[in-house]
Amino acid sequence: MRQTVEAIYERGVLRPLERLSLPDGRHVTILIEEEVPNPLHGSANYPDLLPLAGCLKDSPIFAGDPLTIGKALRDEWTC
Repeated sequence: MRQTVEAIYERGVLRPLERLSLPDGRHVTILIEEEVPNPLHGSANYPDLLPLAGCLKDSPIFAGDPLTIGKALRDEWTC
């Protein structure tokens, strides 16, 4: 049987966040898939970037064809 369960690793022990339907002493194989923090949702390591989404859509600087804008930005740094 395959079952997906979220757990927290604390003090060397994996602690499931929900009750498991397994008898005591049952041997299982655990596949670890670590959740990586999403930088758009803020955390201790990342600021909350979600309020910035779409803030440049009405900017006259970025209006027009994306390829033309990209070329102009690249050309700005060439000598």
